[in-house]
Amino acid sequence: MASTYTANLGIEKPGSGEQSGTWGTTTNTNFDIIDRAISGVVALTLTGTTTTLTTSDGALSDGGHRVLVLSGSPSGTNTITISPNDQDKLYLVHNNTGQSAVFTQGSGSDATVPAGDFAWVFADGAGSGAAVTLVTVDTSQLADSSITSAKIADGTIATADIADDAVTSAKIADTTIVAGNIANNTITATQIAANAVGASELADDAVDTAAIVDDAVTSAKIANNAVALATQTTGNFVATVAAGSGMSVSGSGSENAAVTVAHDDTSSQASSNNSGRTYIQDITLDTFGHVTGIATATETVTDTTYTAGSGLDLSGTTFSVETDLRDGITHIGRDSNDYIAIGTTTIGFFLDGAEDMRLSNNGNLDVEGDVTAFSTSVGSDIRLKTDIQPVSDALEKVNSLTGYTFTFKRNDKSSAGVLAQEVEQVLPSAVGLSSSFRDEKTYKTVEYDQLHALLIEAVKELSARVVELENGR
Repeated sequence: MASTYTANLGIEKPGSGEQSGTWGTTTNTNFDIIDRAISGVVALTLTGTTTTLTTSDGALSDGGHRVLVLSGSPSGTNTITISPNDQDKLYLVHNNTGQSAVFTQGSGSDATVPAGDFAWVFADGAGSGAAVTLVTVDTSQLADSSITSAKIADGTIATADIADDAVTSAKIADTTIVAGNIANNTITATQIAANAVGASELADDAVDTAAIVDDAVTSAKIANNAVALATQTTGNFVATVAAGSGMSVSGSGSENAAVTVAHDDTSSQASSNNSGRTYIQDITLDTFGHVTGIATATETVTDTTYTAGSGLDLSGTTFSVETDLRDGITHIGRDSNDYIAIGTTTIGFFLDGAEDMRLSNNGNLDVEGDVTAFSTSVGSDIRLKTDIQPVSDALEKVNSLTGYTFTFKRNDKSSAGVLAQEVEQVLPSAVGLSSSFRDEKTYKTVEYDQLHALLIEAVKELSARVVELENGR
């Protein structure tokens, strides 16, 4: 019985009675696979934009490691395909490249590990629809007070790592945040609730003009009479407003004055509505950003003829694979190492870049290794048999058979053997029927291995007669 392999790590499970004398090698390889799966670290050098991470049955491979350290200089986001797609995988990934790494296994969801990040990546091994996800911990899985400031290294948490509304005033103890804990420009107006900061919460002289971003304070944010201008202590006061380039101002500066500021429209360009193959080619802007000119162009299509190549059908603009591929197809396979090469006189079968089997047009099949068909070495155990009886009258039956030389009609090839019809008379179990694919007729065949039992018992009968004759001298 051939070896089988575990579903996720490809650990070899030798069949009963196999690998005599080589179990140590297989076992050592299995231990190495387990060692990699528990704590193995592999450095994967990424290039280009695609990488295949493979776990091979019964062999050490990069996909069998627990920890993946990604390095190299990929040309862009690198898609790492976990193969095969029917194995569950859990990897700890450190993306030490300058590009994001996208892990995929099937048509399901993918998981992205940004450049510089660590992440746990889980592949569900669901076959063609397999999905890959990042293993994360949400706040519901953390006990209250389980994370304290003493457990967080300085600079490890940036604002980009904190979800909106994740930190509320109820989660911040009084006086825990002082000005020294806040980096410049880290708090903007959108992060402060309305009326959240009152005068009582600001120390004297705590806010100066250097701490206020340009245009951060508008009239809507200043309460009436909150700002005193020189000797003016009441009412709403507007100073003189001057119009800049491309702007117009109406009204004058005074108490309770209304001042209107408008943006001049200096554009004379009308709208452009295009359809079909007409598109906008050039847009002209003035110094204020106004559109002053639009140039259009129409695409000219000169060739709309499509032609289907070998192995393809074309219907309108839809291509499909032909159901009959007897049309110039010379190679079929998964890549340049594993394929079938179809020639004019031979068909070659290649695995790992080497030709392992060849079928010639003279009917010969050449195979580099063993060919397993009906095997008499399987099922000889007495525990698998019943109605066990020695072959009787073996010598008489052998005497009924004749060994012949002959020539096969189909190829004029000379050979030697027995005739199925004669064997059928003395040992029916050794004769079967087989249909020929050449003329679709049924012919009798002989399982020559069964003749061994007949010959063994015949020899024993002859041997007994010889002993009897010798003893009678």
